[in-house]
Amino acid sequence: MLMVTTDEVPGYVVLKSLGLALACVPYMGDKYESGIKDLNGVTNRNIAGLLEDQWIGVLRRLKACGEEMGADAIVDIRLESREITSTWRELQAYGTAVKLSPNRTRPA
Repeated sequence: MLMVTTDEVPGYVVLKSLGLALACVPYMGDKYESGIKDLNGVTNRNIAGLLEDQWIGVLRRLKACGEEMGADAIVDIRLESREITSTWRELQAYGTAVKLSPNRTRPA
């Protein structure tokens, strides 16, 4: 499954749009915590690693959503984060699930 932030996939032609693919992952976390640095200005690696793992998790869910839809790719992917409450946050990833065909034309 190809996943890109662009609206086209180089070397392929979009045959059909299958609709919106969406993934959301809620997590507990302070809105200030993910950016906290220690007194020496070094980012807390534990917090940064946990947040990175959560982004990977939301992208895996997005991929699974696209696969369930029968897509070859998800294009125009967008990533967002929002505060639900003072202690809960949500990561969102969404894009357009599409069917692709290899572009067999050769450049002039």
